[in-house]
Amino acid sequence: MTPADLQVARQFHDARARLARLSPAEAAPALREMAQRVRHDDLHMIYRAGLGHLGGDFSVTDILVTLYAGVLNVDPLHPLSAQRDRLVLSKGHTAGALYATLARCGFFAHCELETFAAPESAFNGHPNRTKVPGVETSTGPLGHGFPVAVGIALSARLQALAVAPSGTTDDTVIESGAKQPPGTPSMPSERQHLRRLACRSGPARVAAYRPVASTPTVR
Repeated sequence: MTPADLQVARQFHDARARLARLSPAEAAPALREMAQRVRHDDLHMIYRAGLGHLGGDFSVTDILVTLYAGVLNVDPLHPLSAQRDRLVLSKGHTAGALYATLARCGFFAHCELETFAAPESAFNGHPNRTKVPGVETSTGPLGHGFPVAVGIALSARLQALAVAPSGTTDDTVIESGAKQPPGTPSMPSERQHLRRLACRSGPARVAAYRPVASTPTVR
């Protein structure tokens, strides 16, 4: 895996500590600024590579930035900590937004984004958990991420780990039947700490993106 950017990782820790002392309304401007930087990075990545999913990337950016900067228990200096929270990006085709967010947190050097979708690059069009620190699951097929998140929640319960798996989807993923079984009410209590967040992508546009929505806690 690519090494962490120590300076950016320390800045990320400091920024998170400051955000933790703020109310949601007070933290919003800082999160909005970080999201704009992530979108800027993502736009340049896709332009440079000549491929990508800009509309989907832009629509999930607010979710990713809010989770990593203010919610998830993650540490770019220790990306494999057993006590970390896990984020499963079910809409794996929006890997560009995830890479840009992770780079802004210091999981790896920002310059690595320049290799996006290049031959033999670790930063492929879909995230690879064995190559990119901070990526929890190699995703791509629509609808497969949430079942994986259910499995992570079950594993954490069996190991008595205090982790909080989260799964991100969009309207296209929700329409895919592959995710339906773990979404039914009959699933056992391993989903007690599992969160599913759904992004309403809508038409892919550069200048406009639709608001995101969070589904209630899955129980």
